[in-house]
Amino acid sequence: RSPPQPMAPCAPDVRSPPQPMAIVLVDPRPAMDLALELTFVLASKTLLSAERCSLYLPLRLDALFEPYMKLAAFVLDAPELDFARSSRSLRQFGRLLEKNRFVTLNTGDEPDHLGEAPGLVVMDVHHHVIDDAYPDACVFAGSAAGPADDYDIAADGPEAPQESPRGRADAAGGGG
Repeated sequence: RSPPQPMAPCAPDVRSPPQPMAIVLVDPRPAMDLALELTFVLASKTLLSAERCSLYLPLRLDALFEPYMKLAAFVLDAPELDFARSSRSLRQFGRLLEKNRFVTLNTGDEPDHLGEAPGLVVMDVHHHVIDDAYPDACVFAGSAAGPADDYDIAADGPEAPQESPRGRADAAGGGG
């Protein structure tokens, strides 16, 4: 048996420093659940505001989802909404909204909605509860701080040079 050999000295590590790792969700359903809730909140604060709800309600949950929430997702630049990528079905999503007191769903006993499956028609949107959970400043802060702040409507273009009234008179030949 031979004696153990001394280890060769290690060469210095010349590799670049490790790069930060991106966090990748293994289960994308929670992200879709959040996107669905946020698009409902935006739709209820804008398209289905307290002033407009009386015009549209009662409204089937799928009719709310298709035009209103999908438009809100587009505005939020959210991923395409898809209940197949969510942890909830459309009916379960409606129940969650009702559990959070955001909406009142039909019970199936309403005379005007006989034949509708219980829990699939939004009878009322509780804006005060939504406002408590998602204040306007929180929901609309991202759009208020965006590039639109650099746009001067009066100048008809982004950061257009501002001219003084005297400068305009001089250019017209009336200054001196």
